[in-house]
Amino acid sequence: MVVVGEGADSRWSVVSWNWYCSLGERVARQLDAVFVRLEHKVFPDGEVYVRVPTDLREEVLIVYGLAAPQNQRLVELLIAVDAVQGAGARAVYAVIPYLAYARQDRRVLPGEPISVLAVLKALHAVGVSEVFVLEPHNPRVIGRAGFPVHAVSAAPAVAAFLRKEGWEDAFILAPDEGALDRARQVAAALHTQAGALKKHRDPHTGKISVRWTDLPIKGRRVVVVDDIVSTGGTMARAIQMALQHGAKEVAAVGVHWIGGSNAVRRLLDAGATFVAASESMKHPLSKCIQIDEVLASAVRSRI
Repeated sequence: MVVVGEGADSRWSVVSWNWYCSLGERVARQLDAVFVRLEHKVFPDGEVYVRVPTDLREEVLIVYGLAAPQNQRLVELLIAVDAVQGAGARAVYAVIPYLAYARQDRRVLPGEPISVLAVLKALHAVGVSEVFVLEPHNPRVIGRAGFPVHAVSAAPAVAAFLRKEGWEDAFILAPDEGALDRARQVAAALHTQAGALKKHRDPHTGKISVRWTDLPIKGRRVVVVDDIVSTGGTMARAIQMALQHGAKEVAAVGVHWIGGSNAVRRLLDAGATFVAASESMKHPLSKCIQIDEVLASAVRSRI
């Protein structure tokens, strides 16, 4: 399927396939570009196939996430780069809402790979000029890929969502200090306050616990914001602690929702008023944060 809108004279083609077509089409609209939906199928033996159904502009933006099944989607993305080059692309850029292997970002034991760098280098090797990644787990590591890889903040999208929900005056709580920068960015966009829980490691046992700090949340709404929600354990603990220390209501927002319905239930049981996540991957939540504007803005500012 080819959608040609107001971007008929644009230098850009934006291509997507599978579940990411809705996002890709909206990014194309933001960039005033031509949107093209790739043909895609999986053969009985598990091999994947993509095809570009029309000629493309010289500059092509591929919008595709590497959520589970991440290995299959990575191969799809790699061969899609070759496909768009064969259809006329002279420069190929990748917008990746969720980057698989991003948490494998350092060597802990001898002989281990830095897997996220291997993934990025593979994309560059097949012809991707630049990559845009929404909220990578470790932005500093992706800068070592050897070519331009840009971290895109989801904070403006999260802030816009909370404003739409009527939670713009909420206190933004990070579940640990590592997530505090993101919480501060969201709070700055909403002109509100942010803070974080603190991790403590027992010097004798090495056990890690989370401690409450003196935060001005009594009688206020609180939104716990984190980059990745998997089991929901970290976020559930933050929700419970906020309620125990006087929060009026607590909501939970994750940029990338890896967890399934069990994680949703865990957060609601902990006392969350609602749970939301971005559209970086498919998830079971009813509240979804749209990210097309932040992705298009990042591309527009760099290219």
